[in-house]
Amino acid sequence: MAAMYFYEPGCIVHGAPAEMDAVTSVDIERFITTAKERIALAAQTPLEPPFAFLANPSPDAVDLVWDAPRQSWVTGYEIQWRLGSESDWKSIHIAPLTHWHKEGLTDGRPMRVRMRSLRGSAHSDWTPEQACTPGAVTGATILTMLSHLPLLTLVKVVALSLWSLLRPKLQ
Repeated sequence: MAAMYFYEPGCIVHGAPAEMDAVTSVDIERFITTAKERIALAAQTPLEPPFAFLANPSPDAVDLVWDAPRQSWVTGYEIQWRLGSESDWKSIHIAPLTHWHKEGLTDGRPMRVRMRSLRGSAHSDWTPEQACTPGAVTGATILTMLSHLPLLTLVKVVALSLWSLLRPKLQ
Protein backbone atom coordinates (compact mmCIF):
# COMPACT_ATOMS: atom_id res chain seq x y z
CA MET A 1 0.00 0.00 0.00
CA ALA A 2 1.33 3.45 -0.90
CA ALA A 3 0.40 6.75 0.59
CA MET A 4 1.27 10.30 -0.39
CA TYR A 5 0.89 13.30 1.84
CA PHE A 6 1.01 16.82 0.42
CA TYR A 7 2.48 19.62 2.50
CA GLU A 8 3.16 23.19 1.44
CA PRO A 9 5.28 23.43 -0.64
CA GLY A 10 6.08 19.72 -1.18
CA CYS A 11 4.98 16.16 -0.60
CA ILE A 12 6.18 12.97 1.00
CA VAL A 13 5.66 9.64 -0.74
CA HIS A 14 5.66 6.58 1.49
CA GLY A 15 6.83 3.34 -0.19
CA ALA A 16 4.91 1.93 -3.13
CA PRO A 17 5.37 -1.56 -4.57
CA ALA A 18 7.27 -1.56 -7.88
CA GLU A 19 4.27 -2.96 -9.80
CA MET A 20 2.03 -0.13 -8.63
CA ASP A 21 1.61 3.06 -10.68
CA ALA A 22 3.17 5.61 -8.36
CA VAL A 23 3.81 9.32 -8.47
CA THR A 24 6.96 10.15 -10.42
CA SER A 25 9.65 12.64 -9.52
CA VAL A 26 8.37 14.80 -12.42
CA ASP A 27 4.92 14.89 -10.76
CA ILE A 28 6.50 15.87 -7.45
CA GLU A 29 8.64 18.61 -9.04
CA ARG A 30 5.60 19.96 -10.92
CA PHE A 31 3.58 20.07 -7.69
CA ILE A 32 6.36 21.86 -5.79
CA THR A 33 6.86 24.39 -8.61
CA THR A 34 3.12 25.05 -8.86
CA ALA A 35 2.83 25.47 -5.09
CA LYS A 36 5.80 27.88 -4.98
CA GLU A 37 4.35 29.91 -7.85
CA ARG A 38 0.90 30.04 -6.19
CA ILE A 39 2.47 31.21 -2.92
CA ALA A 40 4.61 33.79 -4.74
CA LEU A 41 1.63 35.18 -6.65
CA ALA A 42 -0.28 35.59 -3.39
CA ALA A 43 2.69 37.23 -1.63
CA GLN A 44 2.60 40.93 -0.98
CA THR A 45 6.38 41.26 -0.67
CA PRO A 46 8.08 43.70 -3.04
CA LEU A 47 9.62 42.15 -6.12
CA GLU A 48 13.37 42.61 -6.58
CA PRO A 49 14.96 43.30 -9.97
CA PRO A 50 17.49 40.81 -11.32
CA PHE A 51 21.11 41.50 -10.30
CA ALA A 52 24.56 41.04 -11.87
CA PHE A 53 22.94 42.18 -15.14
CA LEU A 54 25.42 42.38 -18.02
CA ALA A 55 25.18 43.06 -21.75
CA ASN A 56 27.88 41.32 -23.79
CA PRO A 57 28.61 42.12 -27.44
CA SER A 58 28.82 39.41 -30.07
CA PRO A 59 28.73 39.54 -33.89
CA ASP A 60 25.43 41.11 -35.03
CA ALA A 61 23.97 40.47 -31.57
CA VAL A 62 24.01 41.17 -27.84
CA ASP A 63 23.90 38.52 -25.12
CA LEU A 64 22.34 39.42 -21.78
CA VAL A 65 23.12 37.51 -18.58
CA TRP A 66 21.84 38.06 -15.04
CA ASP A 67 21.12 36.37 -11.75
CA ALA A 68 17.57 35.86 -10.53
CA PRO A 69 16.47 37.82 -7.46
CA ARG A 70 17.53 36.02 -4.29
CA GLN A 71 14.46 36.73 -2.18
CA SER A 72 11.75 36.73 -4.85
CA TRP A 73 10.07 34.04 -6.92
CA VAL A 74 9.58 35.34 -10.48
CA THR A 75 7.31 34.17 -13.28
CA GLY A 76 9.34 35.90 -16.00
CA TYR A 77 11.20 39.02 -17.06
CA GLU A 78 10.58 42.04 -19.25
CA ILE A 79 13.56 43.15 -21.32
CA GLN A 80 13.64 46.51 -23.06
CA TRP A 81 16.16 47.85 -25.57
CA ARG A 82 16.63 50.90 -27.76
CA LEU A 83 19.12 51.45 -30.53
CA GLY A 84 21.39 54.47 -30.97
CA SER A 85 19.59 57.70 -30.16
CA GLU A 86 16.05 56.27 -30.41
CA SER A 87 13.76 57.43 -27.63
CA ASP A 88 11.22 54.57 -27.77
CA TRP A 89 11.94 51.27 -26.01
CA LYS A 90 11.20 47.93 -27.67
CA SER A 91 10.10 45.24 -25.26
CA ILE A 92 9.77 41.47 -24.84
CA HIS A 93 8.48 39.26 -22.01
CA ILE A 94 10.43 36.05 -21.46
CA ALA A 95 10.25 33.00 -19.19
CA PRO A 96 12.25 32.93 -15.92
CA LEU A 97 15.66 32.38 -17.55
CA THR A 98 19.09 33.83 -16.73
CA HIS A 99 20.24 34.71 -20.25
CA TRP A 100 18.83 36.09 -23.51
CA HIS A 101 20.28 36.51 -27.01
CA LYS A 102 19.14 39.46 -29.17
CA GLU A 103 20.22 38.89 -32.74
CA GLY A 104 19.70 40.78 -35.99
CA LEU A 105 21.56 43.87 -34.77
CA THR A 106 24.09 45.98 -36.67
CA ASP A 107 27.73 45.75 -35.57
CA GLY A 108 28.99 49.10 -34.31
CA ARG A 109 25.52 50.55 -33.63
CA PRO A 110 25.26 51.21 -29.88
CA MET A 111 22.22 50.18 -27.88
CA ARG A 112 20.93 50.38 -24.32
CA VAL A 113 19.14 47.59 -22.47
CA ARG A 114 17.36 47.23 -19.14
CA MET A 115 15.14 44.63 -17.54
CA ARG A 116 12.84 43.93 -14.61
CA SER A 117 11.39 40.91 -12.84
CA LEU A 118 7.76 39.88 -13.28
CA ARG A 119 5.47 37.95 -10.95
CA GLY A 120 1.96 37.75 -12.35
CA SER A 121 0.90 41.36 -12.92
CA ALA A 122 3.48 42.72 -10.43
CA HIS A 123 6.88 43.97 -11.56
CA SER A 124 10.11 45.14 -9.96
CA ASP A 125 11.97 48.36 -10.59
CA TRP A 126 14.11 48.45 -13.73
CA THR A 127 17.76 47.45 -13.53
CA PRO A 128 20.25 50.21 -14.32
CA GLU A 129 20.58 50.58 -18.09
CA GLN A 130 23.47 48.77 -19.72
CA ALA A 131 25.15 50.14 -22.84
CA CYS A 132 26.46 47.71 -25.42
CA THR A 133 27.69 47.84 -29.01
CA PRO A 134 27.21 44.67 -31.05
CA GLY A 135 30.28 43.35 -32.82
CA ALA A 136 33.26 41.08 -32.46
CA VAL A 137 34.94 41.29 -29.09
CA THR A 138 38.48 42.70 -29.31
CA GLY A 139 41.39 42.46 -26.88
CA ALA A 140 40.82 46.02 -25.61
CA THR A 141 37.12 45.32 -25.03
CA ILE A 142 37.91 42.19 -23.05
CA LEU A 143 40.50 43.91 -20.85
CA THR A 144 38.09 46.73 -20.02
CA MET A 145 35.34 44.24 -19.10
CA LEU A 146 37.62 42.00 -17.06
CA SER A 147 38.96 44.77 -14.90
CA HIS A 148 35.50 45.51 -13.42
CA LEU A 149 33.97 42.06 -12.89
CA PRO A 150 33.65 39.84 -9.80
CA LEU A 151 34.98 36.31 -10.38
CA LEU A 152 31.59 34.55 -10.58
CA THR A 153 30.30 37.09 -13.09
CA LEU A 154 33.54 36.76 -15.07
CA VAL A 155 33.02 33.00 -15.37
CA LYS A 156 29.47 33.55 -16.66
CA VAL A 157 30.64 36.14 -19.20
CA VAL A 158 33.38 33.89 -20.54
CA ALA A 159 31.03 30.89 -20.79
CA LEU A 160 28.35 32.90 -22.59
CA SER A 161 30.88 34.47 -24.96
CA LEU A 162 32.26 31.06 -25.89
CA TRP A 163 28.71 29.76 -26.39
CA SER A 164 27.94 32.73 -28.70
CA LEU A 165 31.00 31.99 -30.80
CA LEU A 166 30.37 28.23 -31.00
CA ARG A 167 26.59 28.30 -31.47
CA PRO A 168 26.61 29.16 -35.22
CA LYS A 169 29.05 26.30 -35.84
CA LEU A 170 26.86 23.82 -33.98
CA GLN A 171 23.71 24.65 -35.97
